[in-house]
Amino acid sequence: MKTPHTRLLSSAAAAIVAAACFAPQIAPADDPATLKFTWQVGKTYAYRMDSEMDMEMAALGAGNQKVKMSQEISMTVRKADEGDGKVITGVLERMAMEMNMAGQAIKFDSSKPPAEDDIFGGLIAAQFEGVINKPFEMLYDKDDKFVKVLNAPKLPEGGGLPAMEVMSPEQVQQMFSTLMDLGAPEKPVEVGGKWSSKSDIAMPGAGKTEVNADYLMEGREEKGGANCAKIISAGTIKGNFAAGDGEGAAPQIKISDSTMEGMTWWDEKIGAPRASETTMDLKMDVSGQVMKAKQKMTASLLKFEDAD
Repeated sequence: MKTPHTRLLSSAAAAIVAAACFAPQIAPADDPATLKFTWQVGKTYAYRMDSEMDMEMAALGAGNQKVKMSQEISMTVRKADEGDGKVITGVLERMAMEMNMAGQAIKFDSSKPPAEDDIFGGLIAAQFEGVINKPFEMLYDKDDKFVKVLNAPKLPEGGGLPAMEVMSPEQVQQMFSTLMDLGAPEKPVEVGGKWSSKSDIAMPGAGKTEVNADYLMEGREEKGGANCAKIISAGTIKGNFAAGDGEGAAPQIKISDSTMEGMTWWDEKIGAPRASETTMDLKMDVSGQVMKAKQKMTASLLKFEDAD
């Protein structure tokens, strides 16, 4: 079971991953690359995202703690019923995690029912029952700019794992905007072209993370059978997290002197990232105690096809 400290660290990690997951991407070779994300009506996109985090918790008397997580999500695009916008229907089709905390191993895979004697797996399954394979919708305008969340699934309250909070509609929007609109120039970017961006990510019940990143269009490279623009990124991370006041509340966590670097492969034919790799070195101050963590995140396009 997660402690208040690890709950905060998980929220912080989620915020950072949201900001860095598809780190800006641009292309090698001599041809410039257009890096604007485009929702294509009548198409389904499916991505898999894997993350692995190793936290040094010795300062809090908890030893090292490791968390692995995998998510598969599909997004189908249709024309809005009114106007010229687009509606994206997303479905979290699978989630799996492995945690080793204070010597306790916890595993969960939504594609497999937990064993009868798997207490933690049963609790996690019950908590996420409300979001796995439950569609949610977001409205974008004709220029692929976010307009609003139409509906979003929610985790049950009091489901045994209160630390696992669902994002509000505003935070869902913020995450998708960060993943799909990375602040690249509107015009095609030449090989060797550079730009910078800043992302502020708010997480439920925790706080805010700020990521400042510099991007370089390195060239072009084959990825997943496609000629992609390859983008190199590097940046800094900072943030403050707190889990409320009162007795038993977790202390404030401050992230500073933390860095990220990554690569993204952008497929112009589908107007979306085909893959990305991001690593983060995090330094956290928990009530005066310094803790360190390393995070690795990969994302890959599983399919891009006509919607049923």
